[in-house]
Amino acid sequence: MLTKDVDLLVYEPGLFKAWRVAHQQRGKGGDGVLSGTAFSAASGNFMNAGVAAGDVITLTSIDGMIDGCYEVVGVVSATQLTVSVLRADETAAAIPVGAGSNLIWCISTFYPHRYTGEQWLRDRLALTSDDVDALEAVSTRQLRMAMTAAALVLVFEALCQTEDEAEFFVRKKEVYEQAVEMHLATLRLNTADAVRRGDTGQMVRE
Repeated sequence: MLTKDVDLLVYEPGLFKAWRVAHQQRGKGGDGVLSGTAFSAASGNFMNAGVAAGDVITLTSIDGMIDGCYEVVGVVSATQLTVSVLRADETAAAIPVGAGSNLIWCISTFYPHRYTGEQWLRDRLALTSDDVDALEAVSTRQLRMAMTAAALVLVFEALCQTEDEAEFFVRKKEVYEQAVEMHLATLRLNTADAVRRGDTGQMVRE
């Protein structure tokens, strides 16, 4: 997959705190220990739970000094992660979050929404896995942005079904629907022997 949960965090900083689905959690507890970029939890089972770089962890301290959503940069062991304040460049060094103990932690995922969003755009653009693998770096970034917006459409579509703030979620969904079309309108997917226009899906041989 091209997208990661952290891509959604860039656009919606409060999403992972505001909405947690029980069957989409990869772990939670109240025994988190944080030192800079090193996070550990004795109750964690990160490897078996499928935690990976690009996931998002929510951390909250009792005194409120730590309260936010952060990147999972790497999985060190079953009970230890490398975490970071959200970075502009995923290749940059991890940024220390802070220090604390007895932290409340939760790792949620929107994998189902990302997967469905990616498949929808692949089908719309008639892109095979080989096509995606052959894309140039710029085209890959463009497609990733469109897929992130598509995932957020599905997230807020699901939230629209709730009674609380339904109108707000409808507006959010519409915003990301427009974002998908905006990204596709300028998308040029360069493969080894062709260019596919995102707004039409048309393949033009070079």
